Amino acid sequence: MDRLRLVLSAVKHFMRRLAAVKNFQDAKSGSCFEHTPDENAAGVFTQRQQPFVHNVTCARFFAGLAKLTGEDAWRDRAQHILAAIATPRTLDDQGRMVGEYLLALDDASAYSW
Repeated sequence: MDRLRLVLSAVKHFMRRLAAVKNFQDAKSGSCFEHTPDENAAGVFTQRQQPFVHNVTCARFFAGLAKLTGEDAWRDRAQHILAAIATPRTLDDQGRMVGEYLLALDDASAYSW
């Protein structure tokens, strides 16, 4: 039991420093960028995109962290990402391919069945 607490403590410490939180989070929208800024990029590569599917994956990752660590902050982050990408236009652009999004909502306890 003590070993489990030690492992969970190490996981929590690592997660606080998670690069995805610092380097990929868009402070304005709450969604995640697909890559870090690149000073040497040119042309279209200077634009940081926020693809729907990548954000759904990030949300599911953070929801999993919430379940693993028991910290609500990770679940809140997942819900914030899902809310940020849930505009009528982005959902309409996905067409019928919203299954992963619905699973992410469930993972993040954002929707009760």
